Amino acid sequence: MRSNDSVTSVDMAHVLQNAETGQLELWLGEAKLYGSAREARQSAFKSIEPLWDAEFLEEMKALIGPKVEESAAYVDELTWLFADQTSLDKIIDRIVVPICIAADFDATKGAASRDEDYITSVTKELEKCKNYFDKRVPDKVRFVLIFVPLDCKTKLETHFNERVQNLL
Repeated sequence: MRSNDSVTSVDMAHVLQNAETGQLELWLGEAKLYGSAREARQSAFKSIEPLWDAEFLEEMKALIGPKVEESAAYVDELTWLFADQTSLDKIIDRIVVPICIAADFDATKGAASRDEDYITSVTKELEKCKNYFDKRVPDKVRFVLIFVPLDCKTKLETHFNERVQNLL
């Protein structure tokens, strides 16, 4: 394995300091942009499922560890976090999995404003997503769920692509 190998199977790998504990946490995130929240949930789960497999996590450590620069803040703790000798048992409680579900949502399409009815429907969908992951993600894995209700995924993609093309 080379130090320039990409970290795969997650959309982002980020380290941050927990304000309460002072410890560094490894955030391994997944984002899905779909036409339906149900399909996005299913796809996100398939993507994050390897994150509680010991072999996969050891491989992630091996890929991320060499990317830590000597000048990085918290270099000693980062080196320890990704060291071969550091047991997964010692770092599993430092792993957080943010899951972003961005999907078409009927209530957004028809909403003229973000009134109480709209907020209630978004909250219900967020709870549905949370329950889906609560039933499937092991208790030892912490996750943060982000739900982005869209009026039209295709319209967002088209607009984004047009803006990128204008930059080229």
